[in-house]
Amino acid sequence: MVTVMLGKLEDKQAECCSTHLIDGDGIFKADGDDGLDNFIRQVKMGDLGPSYAVVAIMGPQSSVLIIRPQTTLGIWMARCVGIEPCTIVMDLEGSGGRERGEDDTTFERQIALFALAVSDVVLINIWCHEIGHVHGPLLKIVFQSTLDRLAQMLREDIQKIWDSIRKPDVHKQTPFSDFFDVQFVGLSNYEEKEDQFKKEVAMLRERFSKSTEAGGLAGDRQGVIPASGFSLSAQQIWKVIKENKDLDLPSHKEWLKLKELVKSNFVPGFGKKVSSLLGHSLSSYDKEATYFEESSKNAKRKQLEEKLLHLVQPTYHKMLENLISGTSENFKNAFTDALNEGTGFALAARDCTKKFMTLFDEQYQDAVIEQGNWDSSKERDAFSSDLDSYIIEVLNTKLSELTALNKSKLEKALYGPVEALLKRGTDETWSKIRTHLHRETEVVVSEFSSALSGFEIDEQAEEIMISNLKEHAIGIIERKAREEAAKVLTYVKDRFIRTFNYDDDLRTPRVWTSGEDIPALTTTARYSCLKLLSALAAIRLNEDTDTISEMLGLALGGPNSTQDILVTNTWGEVPATKTLITPAECESVWNQVQRETEYTITQAIASQEQYNRNVEERKEQEQKELERNKREENERKDRECVEQERNKRDDRERKERERIEQERIKREENERKERERVEQERIKREEKERTERELRERERNEREERERNERNERERVERERNEQLLKQLNERNQPRAPDALDVLGAFLPITRIFTGRWT
Repeated sequence: MVTVMLGKLEDKQAECCSTHLIDGDGIFKADGDDGLDNFIRQVKMGDLGPSYAVVAIMGPQSSVLIIRPQTTLGIWMARCVGIEPCTIVMDLEGSGGRERGEDDTTFERQIALFALAVSDVVLINIWCHEIGHVHGPLLKIVFQSTLDRLAQMLREDIQKIWDSIRKPDVHKQTPFSDFFDVQFVGLSNYEEKEDQFKKEVAMLRERFSKSTEAGGLAGDRQGVIPASGFSLSAQQIWKVIKENKDLDLPSHKEWLKLKELVKSNFVPGFGKKVSSLLGHSLSSYDKEATYFEESSKNAKRKQLEEKLLHLVQPTYHKMLENLISGTSENFKNAFTDALNEGTGFALAARDCTKKFMTLFDEQYQDAVIEQGNWDSSKERDAFSSDLDSYIIEVLNTKLSELTALNKSKLEKALYGPVEALLKRGTDETWSKIRTHLHRETEVVVSEFSSALSGFEIDEQAEEIMISNLKEHAIGIIERKAREEAAKVLTYVKDRFIRTFNYDDDLRTPRVWTSGEDIPALTTTARYSCLKLLSALAAIRLNEDTDTISEMLGLALGGPNSTQDILVTNTWGEVPATKTLITPAECESVWNQVQRETEYTITQAIASQEQYNRNVEERKEQEQKELERNKREENERKDRECVEQERNKRDDRERKERERIEQERIKREENERKERERVEQERIKREEKERTERELRERERNEREERERNERNERERVERERNEQLLKQLNERNQPRAPDALDVLGAFLPITRIFTGRWT
């Protein structure tokens, strides 16, 4: 049975971690390097949840050899090698041992009860001679009984034991099969049929694989304690057993399971389940304390109830925390989904708040513990406050996003067009800017107001937000105007050059012919520059009531102009906050443009004069070109006559060369055919020689293969003869004396498995 649970012996030291769980004195070892907690860490049980199984093995002394080669005292525990899910095996101290004596059965019963309480499968080894020994001679049972007959005898004995034990009233008529699923396995004699025994043991071991799945040995188990709580549960169960107290395993396991689940989840029906457990405990107390003095009984009952409530209250509060956090998270998700689906903000907030407050109340009632009578108003207020805070947070975020979106729309709608209008710089520039600003602002404000309607904010707040949006639009215009005004020198100079150097469509460069009136073009270009300078001088988002254009015309527009009127920093009726370029700055810009464009005008005049000179020179050049062309035409005709004679001569020579070339090609073709004929004959000859060589090689290989097979056959016969001689020699040289195990091996060991759990 060594390999039944732990695996192969050679793997045992490498992978099988073990611990002495309960020593021979009944001490439960939980702490320390050899304690249960360290064992759980070593085998990494804490992360398995319910995916593990516990198997207990018991039987007569020396009938079970699982973890240690010497006699087991107390309970040893180890992890099985190569069995999934993780399977923990407990090796129990054997019954009827010399160490404790025949009368000391208390400890045996305690560890047996402990095994039944914590195990999913109980495997019991029974010697064949212990089955039905009261019914007849041992040898008669051994030789005449089959496994089915032995199983029937065991079932009858089990039923008699079940009928004779005292049971609670509720289970007096409950059949044994409701609590246990009994299966029987017989193993061959190890000494007589070692190979058969090992095969049967391997098959038995396979039955423990996937034991917790449906159809497995422990597939129908209930109330599984998570692996992380196994150590605490086992300690408490052993403590109760050692103190000889009543063991309420189902309630204990259910509470531990609830406590574990509440650590990370909201558990439906928590209140009813805990109330039921508390009610069951109090009912048990009432039943046991029936005949005690009333006042003393009630005082102790109150103390018990207070202790029980104190025990469950932390888990209850954790349950409420899970309820609040989980419901809040679901509210946030539902609220976000509603907004994403297009539901209005205020409507979504009202509907979701109402829905989840109702859900919170329902789930709270589901979590209420009847015996607690605890006030939930603080938790409900905290939950409601969380929802309101989140709604306000989302509201502020959505309004900020909406405002930013519409500001972005305004910037996109105004920035480019305003820049283009300012660069164009005409008398209608600011009139067009005002029209464009009004039109685009109305469109964005209309969309903004429509979007705000879903938030149902108060009218005053909405007016403030719309006013801020309009002011932002004006700010865009003013900011862009100041940016463009900072580039006035570049723009005015570029305006002069483009107007002066290009045609009216500003696309085709002007050619300075004699027909171009340079002074008139200069005046036109400067007048256009004055319009641009006037447009960039001030912000005019109200009506154009200023005289900037007239002042610039008087000061800079003609030969009789005077710049004295620009020796000031204001434009009269234009506020300083709306002034972009002061009169003095306009004068400075204009003088600098005059200086920098003077070279352009001079270049245009020089180009025009050069053009006139080029016209005269071109006429003379054309006359000379006409005479040269006539002379070259006569020379060409003479060259053509000479070329015709040369071509005729070349044609005759070409025909002669073609004839010679044809004869050469014909001769080379004949030579090529002769070479091909010789090559084909050579290839045929080589192919024939190759075929003959391959035939000789194949015959040689077949001959060598026959010789090799004969040699291998002789070696095989010789090897079998040597092995037979060696086997006979070993049989003669290895006698074995019988010992006590040979005598005991005459009896067939039979293994019985009890699987199940107290419920």
